[in-house]
Amino acid sequence: MHTNSLQAESTRIDLQYEAFIEFVVESIPIVQSCAVLSKKHDVEGEEFVAFVVTSAPVSDGQLRSQVEMRLPPHLFPKAFVPLSVLPLTSEGLVDRQALCQIEVIDNSLVQEWESQILAVEGVEQAIVIETEPYEPTVALHLEDIISDWKTVNSSKVSLAEPSIITQQNTSSSSANILSVSEGPALNPSRVFANTFKDILRRAADQYSDNGIVYIQQEDGRSVFQSYKNLKNEAERILSGLRSLGLSPQDKVLFQIEKGQDFLSAFWGCVLGGFIPVPISIPPTYKDKNNTVQKLDQAWQQMNHPIILTSQDRLADVCSVGEHFKRENFQVIAIEMLRLHEPDVEWHDSKPDDLVILLLTSGSTGTPKAVMQSHRSIISQASASIEMNCFTDRDVSINWMPLDHVGGIVMSHLRDITLGCKQIHAPTNFILQKPLRWLDLIDEHQATITWAPNFAYELINKCVPDIEKGNWNLSSLRFILNGGEAVVAKTARTFLKLLEPYGLPATSMHPAWGMSETCSGVTYFQNFSVSTTEDTDQFVEVGTPIPGFAVRVVDAQHRLVPEQTIGQLEVKGLSVTSGYYLNQKETEASFTKDGWFKTGDLALLKNGSLTITGRQKDVIIINGVNFYSHEIESVVQEVPLVESSFTAAFCVRTPDRNSDKLAIVFNVKETQALKLSQLINEIRELVVQKIGVNPDYLLPVSKEDIPKTSIGKIQRSQLKQRFEEGYFDVIVKQIDIAEENSNTIPPWFFKKSWHRKENINLV
Repeated sequence: MHTNSLQAESTRIDLQYEAFIEFVVESIPIVQSCAVLSKKHDVEGEEFVAFVVTSAPVSDGQLRSQVEMRLPPHLFPKAFVPLSVLPLTSEGLVDRQALCQIEVIDNSLVQEWESQILAVEGVEQAIVIETEPYEPTVALHLEDIISDWKTVNSSKVSLAEPSIITQQNTSSSSANILSVSEGPALNPSRVFANTFKDILRRAADQYSDNGIVYIQQEDGRSVFQSYKNLKNEAERILSGLRSLGLSPQDKVLFQIEKGQDFLSAFWGCVLGGFIPVPISIPPTYKDKNNTVQKLDQAWQQMNHPIILTSQDRLADVCSVGEHFKRENFQVIAIEMLRLHEPDVEWHDSKPDDLVILLLTSGSTGTPKAVMQSHRSIISQASASIEMNCFTDRDVSINWMPLDHVGGIVMSHLRDITLGCKQIHAPTNFILQKPLRWLDLIDEHQATITWAPNFAYELINKCVPDIEKGNWNLSSLRFILNGGEAVVAKTARTFLKLLEPYGLPATSMHPAWGMSETCSGVTYFQNFSVSTTEDTDQFVEVGTPIPGFAVRVVDAQHRLVPEQTIGQLEVKGLSVTSGYYLNQKETEASFTKDGWFKTGDLALLKNGSLTITGRQKDVIIINGVNFYSHEIESVVQEVPLVESSFTAAFCVRTPDRNSDKLAIVFNVKETQALKLSQLINEIRELVVQKIGVNPDYLLPVSKEDIPKTSIGKIQRSQLKQRFEEGYFDVIVKQIDIAEENSNTIPPWFFKKSWHRKENINLV
């Protein structure tokens, strides 16, 4: 008895065939890796053998049926050889010489064995059946037998961010048009005031019928505050702050959740020239989570300012100083400040004075504090009002946190500049029952609202309840979609679902902005179901507001042609002057000619901006760009995956010098859930629709997915946690469940594993 052996006789064309077959076989979701060798025959021509590593046991027939539809007959492998891992050389390449030594059991060899058995005296019938020596026992993980298994045979790798892959899709007409777009000059008559003390006085004096409606978290009750009453409360808080010895430009940290407390405190600071620094409320003050650490870091960075909070949160905030052993950690309850008599002597602020510090949502280290002045915010609000034709008759609804630029700047400060009625609801009030958002729009006949993409997906998941609804949404003419990547399918589904309730077809307006630009600075005016497709990879976010400009450049800051992806840079009145007490970061964020580097990737077409992702959110696998939001959208199509709790990001591991794709997701509670089936379903869908096989698919709890105050997932934190080993236990559990190349499969330990003992006589 003998076995066929493969010889390394591949020519250049043979290598191309082998690579093509490998590509096709690896496109099968269950296949993790594949290596193909060819063998020439004088008569039969060329034969190919595929050595495959799969994420779960699979039969030869199953593989054949998957590949038959994808390969021409002359390239179809004569055999599929299952391996637990492909042998590698010291350089990390597939060891093809080692593969040549592996015996291949194909049909001709089986027939030869049957003939030899039949030749034995007394044997009348014989059938040789090849079976996998597999027993249904748990695989052994490499970590359990090799303590440093992650770093064996690996060299130190760089964890630098992936480089930008510039893509072009230019027509002859656009190839000569460079990627720069400028809004018109801002009309001076549309700039309502030079500083916010004048904005508040104007609103209190001229718009007595308008004001702010606060929705209460406990019962959804509405509490109205006129702009005149807001001014009066601000004067009381101004008096209280001055009694504490504060001087103009002193910082005040906010740990305030209730809308009326927050806005009254904000305006008390504005009238005194003090600088509010809003910081999001942590999930708990009992441990040193990221938000608590951000509070402590900001307190140190800004020279130990007072912290303003509510009476019911006073003890919790004080405990932060105790946890970190801080001296002079002064926490004040806003209720005490309200007891003071109003102080009508307002500080005489100048247009370029600092009015607020907005903390960025960085993953590590001291947070950056974005500086914004009276001039920058008023110019952004005035330009937005002019571009979008807002009036004092508009009614706006915001349910994003006021510590976020979208809540305090884009919504509240724009609306008070306009003098219109504004409604603010607690974020959790809507998240608990998303259709309350529609209830508020109907009740107040709102004309303006906004939310990031995830919020529209929450509504889309409520189809049974939507069909029972009875809303009038015809008043809603402007829905801003911004704060995170806009997904065409999500926005289109939202519009179609709510069309029966009078939602205008043109009400959705994708937009782009950031804390460093005072929020929205580009708006798209032509988004509808008829002008877009579900399959659109990216969504236009429009042209710049008056007084603002955008450009797209290459790595050397040279303008690229339109419809070419590059780095987005911006310039205008609403751009920050820099980061507070961080000259190094400020200098690094601006070009020599004064353009701000946003960190986004984008393209321009006919002067309209399209964001294609942040540089950090571009996942490059084998030289191909994949976008986090696109992958996440596909995963969330699986019914058991919880909406808005999915994140795709790239990771580096010590065993590889290239990026791997990791996807974390949260699963809805169900007794019928079989996790292995769900993972296979997600994997197949991602391969089918995106064209990449995830290296890691990890079910995690909601608490393990960090978000900003507006619900934007912080992928950089997830990447850091993964590479620090935070998810190692889950990775190991999935490895064992799938019996992949990080495990030793059960058949390895079977005594009769040798090929000769796989011959069954029938």
